[in-house]
Amino acid sequence: MDKKKKDLINRLKTLQGHAAGIEAMIEKDSPCDEIMLQLRALSSSLKRLQYKVLTSYVDECLEGDDGKERLLKMLDYIERN
Repeated sequence: MDKKKKDLINRLKTLQGHAAGIEAMIEKDSPCDEIMLQLRALSSSLKRLQYKVLTSYVDECLEGDDGKERLLKMLDYIERN
């Protein structure tokens, strides 16, 4: 597996672990503000992963006649979320 894929998979595993931790917090009836803080951190990590995927695959995204359109669509998606 190449370094780019390994890095993305490691980031996904980190996100999965973080989500499992939030699930445990909810099961333990942790305070709402603590859960929301962790959700915000998870959301930020997910946005960083989206950016990393985009920058890792930018060459692939630009291939073909519709490459620019696909790239703009992905950038728009990231901006809205």
